[in-house]
Amino acid sequence: MEYVLGIVAAVFFVVGWVWRMRWRALGDKARQVTGAAYPGPSGPLRAPFSGAPCVWYKVQATAKTASGKRTFVDERSREPFVVGGVLVDPHEKFVDGVTEQTFPPSPALPQLPPADRPESYSYKEWILPPGLPLTVLNAEAQGLISTRDASGVRRRALKFMAIGYGTGGLLLVLAIAYAIFKHVTDGWLWLW
Repeated sequence: MEYVLGIVAAVFFVVGWVWRMRWRALGDKARQVTGAAYPGPSGPLRAPFSGAPCVWYKVQATAKTASGKRTFVDERSREPFVVGGVLVDPHEKFVDGVTEQTFPPSPALPQLPPADRPESYSYKEWILPPGLPLTVLNAEAQGLISTRDASGVRRRALKFMAIGYGTGGLLLVLAIAYAIFKHVTDGWLWLW
């Protein structure tokens, strides 16, 4: 039990650390870009499910089958776009604050072969339309793209830092307390 608590605590500490790095990047104005999003060198994109113009998209299609839930489409665009005059590569970035759209099944959307006997489908799409104000941290490498302004990203980062470090610390204390209790009471439980 104490090992499970320790592992979960480590996961929360990592969450806190990741958001701490994002929060620190906000203080480095050289790594922060804000402005409206515009298509990059490859031109405007079209979202696969809705056909809406966008500078970035992510789509996911899942099917419920007799053997369980199966994701058969999970892709995001990789084409760079421009924010505040800077070319942003979205490839390895966390995209924050994008609204999810869901779509009903349609013959125009991808489907599994009938042999897989799907019971139901779920289609989801996330897009960043042209002209949307964005905040980008670390535009040239791994980083963050957010629909929030810099102060909104800062508040979100502080919230997740507190959740990550606070919960991780609490779970670590519980794991240590449980291990001590288990060690002290080992062999003495027959008294109870």
